[in-house]
Amino acid sequence: MKKVLLFFVIISLVFSCDNKKDSKSDELPIVRANNLKASIRKGNDFRPNSWNISPHINPDDISVSVDKYNKKKVTFITDLDSISYNVKYGDVHEFLVITSTKDTARTRIITIPERVSFSEDYKAKYNNKTIVEIPKVYELINIVFALTDASKNEKRNGFAYKETNYYKKVMAAFDEFSDDTIVKQISEKLMKNSFNYFYLKMDSYAFKFNEDQIVNYGVYDRVSWGSTNTLSPYISGLEAFAEKVNFKQFYAENLSLYKEQINFYETKADISRMQHWLGINFPTTSYNSFKIVLSPLVGGNQSANNFNNNNFKESHAHINYPYHELANKEYSKEANIINGGNYVFTELNHTFMNPELGKYLEDKTLMKILGDIDFWATSKKSNAATNYGSPNAMFNEYMNWSLVSLYYYDYAPKKELNRLIAKMEKWQINPKVRGFKYFKEFNRNLLELYKSKRKNETIADLYPKIIEWSKMFYAKNK
Repeated sequence: MKKVLLFFVIISLVFSCDNKKDSKSDELPIVRANNLKASIRKGNDFRPNSWNISPHINPDDISVSVDKYNKKKVTFITDLDSISYNVKYGDVHEFLVITSTKDTARTRIITIPERVSFSEDYKAKYNNKTIVEIPKVYELINIVFALTDASKNEKRNGFAYKETNYYKKVMAAFDEFSDDTIVKQISEKLMKNSFNYFYLKMDSYAFKFNEDQIVNYGVYDRVSWGSTNTLSPYISGLEAFAEKVNFKQFYAENLSLYKEQINFYETKADISRMQHWLGINFPTTSYNSFKIVLSPLVGGNQSANNFNNNNFKESHAHINYPYHELANKEYSKEANIINGGNYVFTELNHTFMNPELGKYLEDKTLMKILGDIDFWATSKKSNAATNYGSPNAMFNEYMNWSLVSLYYYDYAPKKELNRLIAKMEKWQINPKVRGFKYFKEFNRNLLELYKSKRKNETIADLYPKIIEWSKMFYAKNK
């Protein structure tokens, strides 16, 4: 029997670990690794080098979203080995990762609920619809952000946009409640990690008011990118706060402002034109519905996500209102509107172009050069490096704002086109603002490719040329 067990261990160390024993076995499957970065494929979603092998975390859990009716294939891939499971809701699969230093990382694949559940009624209601809204619970959490010490003490308008009469109204109405428990709790979370702002804000979209209660209305488990809804632990505190400060009355008193900002995106910004343009240029990606969610308090922190459930795909853009852009006397009203529309356009972009790059993520040379963040960003402390510090994120953000140039080329006033592009390039390159070191070169290359493309050629068709240019530019300038 000992010889049999020894033979099993040796085989596990030599060959790929696909379809090995699950965690119910006394002998856990073994995966070998020299590199402490691993790749993960969840269904059709492939994330290269996205997982840190961490022996000190025991166990280290990989969360996989699955619905209650279908299995999903999950593969964990190291530089030496791999292991795959077909997981269903409720499963837990455990294995060991043995590193080159003989350390052991006990790793688990655990299943969590799908982010969304689109019923047949929901699909019928929202199919082919674009909804622009300022939801009540969404506005409530943004007001809480504005009251936090994290917001009051920051140098920029990251957690709340402070240069408006609406912000003054909020502070006049609610500043005396800044010491409320929920405000302090949220402030602590923001100061611990500023990225929590995105999670809390986006996850609030899963909730609505039912009389004085805040309830999950059954469509979204979570709206951000996490494995759980980050706002759930704070719902009772938010309920109590909303009642104490008479939030619903304040919301009603400001409905005219909310409708004005919603109307800008519904009519003037021409979201339907953006969607049509992106659909033509990324023909393999489409959505059944779009949700554009904003608040008058949101500063320059936009985000996006997309969902696919029950044969229904939905795109979300969480954005702010273009106060400065619409008042810019340097440009015409038409130019200001198309420039102000970038807040929603650059988030819609991600839901189309991110899947496109997914087709090229197994290009090891591309991933290697894009992973050289020091090359593509002006500094380690720049916005480019700190917020887009992975190969796919770096490429997608270069592409994101280059798409703005292409959209300008098609729709901006011709007399102002060059100035609009040059100003945007300067903003992207500026190390104190964005810090994308070679954005101008990347952008001008893509713009020339777009100008010279064949009539039926799309931006997606240009990707091989864009990728080849990136490799050649890197080799020449490294």
